[in-house]
Amino acid sequence: MNKNFAVEGSYTDYSSDTTDTSMSATNGAALETAISALPGYKSLIGLTGTTLTGTGTTNAKITSSETLSSGRNIDLSGLYYFTQSDSFEPFVKLGVSAWNVKSEFSAFQYDNAGVLTTIAGATDFSGKASGTDVIYGIGIDGKINDTIKYRVDFERIKADDDIDNIGISMLYSF
Repeated sequence: MNKNFAVEGSYTDYSSDTTDTSMSATNGAALETAISALPGYKSLIGLTGTTLTGTGTTNAKITSSETLSSGRNIDLSGLYYFTQSDSFEPFVKLGVSAWNVKSEFSAFQYDNAGVLTTIAGATDFSGKASGTDVIYGIGIDGKINDTIKYRVDFERIKADDDIDNIGISMLYSF
């Protein structure tokens, strides 16, 4: 199993404020007898929302917006393993994540008769954002055999809206 310290990096595609599947490619290495590194990449796509608007029951409208968000992040984190065991090792993670996200928005409404109409003055639009933020997390590595391990972990990118990722991974050492 790993020594006490590790460094990892990852590359990820994702979307914020939604629950979806994330794909990640990760590389890591032990540093001396106590450090390893891991880069990573994650991916999630898709987000929808609904808002109630209006004044009173005669003017009430259900306004819906549809948002498609996609993004990527590259992160570099340090890991500290608490115990050295033949079967499992809990760890904490702290690092930095460089990310970008692109969102596309469209808006429409249902009037009192239930007819779908466009919102007066509303147009489809898109936006982009990027940043570099802190990433932190906790997890556990478990040993299957000398070359294959599994990992269960939670990580959070501390951006304007936190981006959470819960992962179940298989790790192969060579």
